[in-house]
Amino acid sequence: MDDFTALNRCIAEHWLGPLNADQQAYLEYATACLGQIAYDANDLAITLQSARQARDNALHVMELNRRFLTIARLAAMDVSAGNPEMLIRLGITMELVEWLGKLSDEDIALLALTLRGPIVRFSTTAFSRGAGMQSLAGQHHATALIMTRTSTKSSGRA
Repeated sequence: MDDFTALNRCIAEHWLGPLNADQQAYLEYATACLGQIAYDANDLAITLQSARQARDNALHVMELNRRFLTIARLAAMDVSAGNPEMLIRLGITMELVEWLGKLSDEDIALLALTLRGPIVRFSTTAFSRGAGMQSLAGQHHATALIMTRTSTKSSGRA
């Protein structure tokens, strides 16, 4: 019965805030649940399925963000050592490199978790075109991505 009383207390406090002495006493008398479920089984099943999909997507996005941030931080360390290749390959600025280089593992995990979406943009059109090309043309297309990324940033287009 203590669990039932605790449930009723939780329900009452949700709507009323802290309970006074009379309200506390009333909880001891209540033999029925003070709340009534607001959903039917179908509503709950739909909600659960949506939550599972949202969770799976959120976990995937978090992992993508964590991987990118980890590699970007390593690139920042490379740049500090005089090797700017990864800076160019990742398409990040020196200002961002300096900031990323200061992140701890905990910072990366927290940032990856709290970003509302992927940290990167992805052009499905460019990728699909390149993947649809014959081998040599696809190689040239993939290599040219660095140039397109650089020119779109400098012109202000995304």
